[in-house]
Amino acid sequence: MLEININNYNEMLRYEKDMDALRVLVWKVMRPDSKKEITGFSSPLEYVHRLVKFYTHEFAEDIWINNSILPDTQSRFHSSLSSIFSLFDISAQDIKQASNNQLYKNSGFWEMRKYLGRFSEVGDYVQQEGYTQIVCIGMSGCIIGEYLGLMLDKQQYPITVDHLVLERDEQGLPLFGHMPSDFVPQDKILIVDDALLEARTIPIVVDALRSKNRDIAPGLFVLDRAGSKSCACPSNA
Repeated sequence: MLEININNYNEMLRYEKDMDALRVLVWKVMRPDSKKEITGFSSPLEYVHRLVKFYTHEFAEDIWINNSILPDTQSRFHSSLSSIFSLFDISAQDIKQASNNQLYKNSGFWEMRKYLGRFSEVGDYVQQEGYTQIVCIGMSGCIIGEYLGLMLDKQQYPITVDHLVLERDEQGLPLFGHMPSDFVPQDKILIVDDALLEARTIPIVVDALRSKNRDIAPGLFVLDRAGSKSCACPSNA
């Protein structure tokens, strides 16, 4: 399997800037003083859920087919963000601050690129364990989960891929997990992220999932645990 075609550090930063844009949007939408409304959606957060799902799937599909994210996909993504950024007064400085608040600076695409060749092992594990649903957390984690879902589909093992966004404090630490209103957790869930602080993040994610389904049996696939590189293989959560 080919790696993502990131030939230099500047291109990696270009990809991660898009993830920072989604991070700051989630943060703004979840602020207690946010009273904005978006026509056609029960809440701005519902709109964000749809936006994250649609474009992280598009990004993952580009990577699967082209080993990079196509300029046209990025252009459509930026166009989709422009109106909601205006609604929530999101500036370039806000996006920069979202980057600065990242807990792990070298995660995301840069880390994913190094592990793509081992995703087939994860696919084998998912099938052996009988997981029926992937739940992605974090912005870059959403692309990793969508990519894994595409790979499993190509292996004739279709799997549901859903997303959970984290409400965070000013330092970027997770507080609560939020799911789309129509999200239904299945019993065998694989939680996917690029990098996370397990001791804090996993209980928050599992609590959010068990608020919808008490019987879930979660597993974990993460590229980087608490800033220390780990092998690209799942473990029980």
